[in-house]
Amino acid sequence: MVRYLAGQGFTVFMISWSNLTAEQRDPSLEDYRRRGVMAALDAVQAIVPDVPIHAVGSCLGGTILAIVASTMARDGDRRLASVMLMAAQVDFAEACELLLFLDESQVAFLEDLMWEQGYLDRPQMARAFATNRAEDLIWTRAVRRYFLGRQDVPTDLGVWLSDTTRMGSVRPWATRAAV
Repeated sequence: MVRYLAGQGFTVFMISWSNLTAEQRDPSLEDYRRRGVMAALDAVQAIVPDVPIHAVGSCLGGTILAIVASTMARDGDRRLASVMLMAAQVDFAEACELLLFLDESQVAFLEDLMWEQGYLDRPQMARAFATNRAEDLIWTRAVRRYFLGRQDVPTDLGVWLSDTTRMGSVRPWATRAAV
């Protein structure tokens, strides 16, 4: 996407999650909004003033971008020309398949785990996402490796899911909103 947009003449900026340490355990949704998205918009505007900003957000970053865009619209901040969300949940009334495996006790468990560690670690995040596509990401691999004795075949989705980050206190907020 970046190569395509740059080839079309757009100036492209990217931000990503900070890979938290235990000492950085408590970023709130407001921190991600203010110190993440809003700070990035301020930086972009300083570099290319008077250029409309087209923002793209993915996954929980897209959810946060949707919150930012709505608060900006409410407050009369017109810097965003458009917003595109990919795999981003904005309506938690009918949440994803992950909720088939989540209830209040499991959210409390995740909160306790994050309090103890300071974050939800990468393998823990990957396992949570894998449950969304258990047939492809868990059972097919298990059958191939354990029953058939074959090597795993990398998949696009598997590679994408292996690129996780540690998630701080904002994750239980999103999970709790869905439950």
